[in-house]
Amino acid sequence: MAAPATPTFILNWTNIWYKKLDRAHNASILASATLSDMRFETTGGDSVAQPFTLNGHRGDSGNFQAAQAIASQSEFRNSAKYRWQVPYSEYHGSIQIAHRDIALSKTDRDSAVRARQNEVDMAFKQRASNMMRLWFANIGSAIATAAAPTFTLAAGVLTTTDRHLAAKLFRGDMVQLATNAGDTAGQVPTGSPGFVVKSESEVTAANTGRVSLSQTSNGAVANPVGVPDGTYSVFRYGEYNSANTNANIIPITAYLPAAPSNADLFNVRRQDDTRLSGLRVPDAVLAGRSIGSKIKNWIAQASDIAGIDGSEIDTVTLNPIDWQLAEEEFTSTVTRSPVEVGEDGFSRMYINTANGRTKLVNEKHCPQGTMFFFASKQLCFHSPTGNIAQWLDEEGSIIRRKETEPVYEMNPVSYLATIMESPYAHGRASTTV
Repeated sequence: MAAPATPTFILNWTNIWYKKLDRAHNASILASATLSDMRFETTGGDSVAQPFTLNGHRGDSGNFQAAQAIASQSEFRNSAKYRWQVPYSEYHGSIQIAHRDIALSKTDRDSAVRARQNEVDMAFKQRASNMMRLWFANIGSAIATAAAPTFTLAAGVLTTTDRHLAAKLFRGDMVQLATNAGDTAGQVPTGSPGFVVKSESEVTAANTGRVSLSQTSNGAVANPVGVPDGTYSVFRYGEYNSANTNANIIPITAYLPAAPSNADLFNVRRQDDTRLSGLRVPDAVLAGRSIGSKIKNWIAQASDIAGIDGSEIDTVTLNPIDWQLAEEEFTSTVTRSPVEVGEDGFSRMYINTANGRTKLVNEKHCPQGTMFFFASKQLCFHSPTGNIAQWLDEEGSIIRRKETEPVYEMNPVSYLATIMESPYAHGRASTTV
């Protein structure tokens, strides 16, 4: 007998079916080569405390009394152990699933479930992509900053010389423009949000990317209300950070800035040691080398500079263009067996470095021209549930029917704290020096 053809039945029936599953975690992780290497831990409370030891002040030579006097200073108490106090960030999403309001037989219902499952899995793949975009983003979550690389707005069209940035925006996205990078308190966005109605990129020497905006979701191309032509930082709507680095997923650039920082980060005084901003290898040491050679030389130099902590690096994350250049270099100089390491060959490959077997990961959100060196075992997402996301449950339902459209809507929400246990066990370098 066919099921009742009422929206209430379909809504409740689908809602009950999805409550039996927790697809948010696995589907998101499988969608990202970077996420698949990270740990997810369950941690309660309002914040996550992760202690680590700054090895630069663990000396065992010289005058014992003088060493004790230094260690007793307020910033070096408890045997030079610092403690991260990293609050949870909150990240919301929206998944929309179209439906047909018709009577369904059992076979039809089964097909509908599989179709919705596929749509949700695809949406979680996009969610994983968005999370990695925020993780590799600028502090403040800007897709581009008012400094280079940037977007220039003219007659409703945002133009950038980095097509990699334009590829992060899709038709239907809402964007907020600002004249600042959103990384300090007291800043406000410019004008009203705009709707992306077209996004395109050119694979040319100029690498131009263009994003067309409208004042409404179905209007003509035009500047958002209150936003004149000019140069802007660009944010996805809702991801503008006007307070501090905690508003969204804490980006890698907060831990590993382009240059050593003297600013405190989560109660850790980075001015006490440059290695608290990550390992640094001088550009002059890497200049003129190919990307593959830079990677091997950087890891060797880091191991020599940092001692045991430098030897923990086992993963290098690169933009797809840089990854491909490195892959071509290794392919032309060595003989590899794809049968052994090529199962996921389009996202990662393995090379031998001073640290042994090292993985090169293709991450599309890694900014082109920069590569990050990670000790993957020290990267972790903490959440109250141990999962990457959970369903937002309102009045006993995780699925709601939108009033104005023939669409069901589901809202995943993430409460995450990103932890990098020892900044001096990671680093970054340029692929272009």
